[in-house]
Amino acid sequence: MKGLGTVLMFSCLCTLSLAQAGGQTNQVDQSALSKILSRNVNTAGWVDYTGLRQDRPALKSYLATLRNVNVARLPSDSSRLAFWIDAYNAFTLDDALDYVDGKTNSVKSVDGFFDKHTHPIAGQTLTLDEIEKRGREMRDPRIHFALNCASTSCPKLQPFAYSAKDLNRQLDQVTREYFADPNRGLRLDRKNKTVYLSPILEWYAGDFTGAASVTGQLLARARAELSGYNVMEFVLRYVSGDVTTYVRQNRPSVKFTNYDWTLNSQKTHPVGE
Repeated sequence: MKGLGTVLMFSCLCTLSLAQAGGQTNQVDQSALSKILSRNVNTAGWVDYTGLRQDRPALKSYLATLRNVNVARLPSDSSRLAFWIDAYNAFTLDDALDYVDGKTNSVKSVDGFFDKHTHPIAGQTLTLDEIEKRGREMRDPRIHFALNCASTSCPKLQPFAYSAKDLNRQLDQVTREYFADPNRGLRLDRKNKTVYLSPILEWYAGDFTGAASVTGQLLARARAELSGYNVMEFVLRYVSGDVTTYVRQNRPSVKFTNYDWTLNSQKTHPVGE
């Protein structure tokens, strides 16, 4: 019996050791990512990729913590949504260092940047598109103004990580900020009675109109391509009162701008731009 007890105890200790070494966890330290971002992203959202390259051990260490997170066991939907947003932004930065910075001027020049290169996360290997999809499935369209695709027209990368405690405030902040930026989100041309919107509103029109099915998503995008008015109700929740009043009273036409995919680097975006 003593021998059997010793074997059972040894087995339990081994199992515990294996779980601690490679098992799943529901702990995420977002402060580590916040420190990296605060050191390498300026208030305009442009990235110091030279500094980030020197900071890469810290970035790699943060990314390693995402490998075995049990997302289902995170304590809230806010925790899960923040997890996917932060993961997307962090892996995008890491990929930009590998494939874009110093090699080409755009993520679009890299074959498979979004849909082929995979990343170990949450016990799986996912592309950036798949990580984005996990976040989008949580049905908060404000995610589109928090995700950063390392490009000039993207919603700007913030110098902080997203967190469950502050997520609602953070998402409201970045959404309002995006639509207040005429170079990225929304530009109102009163003279020509036209609202110019980011094509993000066109590409993901179904998210902004509440379409859940694949068919609904396709129809929403088709309607956006025709007039763009189906996304305006969402937009008007996050713009200034005078813009809302003008749009409701004058019903301007809606057009989508071209997207600038050049790298969001401080080298090509001077301070103040």
